[in-house]
Amino acid sequence: VARFASHQGGFIKSFYWGLTLDRAVQCIFTSVAITLFYGGVATMLLVLGRSDNHPFTEMVTPGTAGVILAYCSLLSFQAPMVIFMTARVETMMAACQRIAEYKDLPTEAH
Repeated sequence: VARFASHQGGFIKSFYWGLTLDRAVQCIFTSVAITLFYGGVATMLLVLGRSDNHPFTEMVTPGTAGVILAYCSLLSFQAPMVIFMTARVETMMAACQRIAEYKDLPTEAH
């Protein structure tokens, strides 16, 4: 029983730190990458809206730019969950791969 409790404690610590690392990556991605993406889209819309010598002159108006920026702002709310779900699926698939590899190993004699 003591050995089981020891292994269970190790698993809980491992799971906790894995989850913590996933959340830290989410925060970093959200604060840096989404800000850069949103700033890049805003800058591109500003440049396209101010210049008159390109084919998108009629398409980029203040109204369409506002709609595009509003939809891009929704991305900053959805991106952390997408990253978290992707990391969880990757972890689960690695566990499935491990099981598939272990099933072909010969059993140990006790």
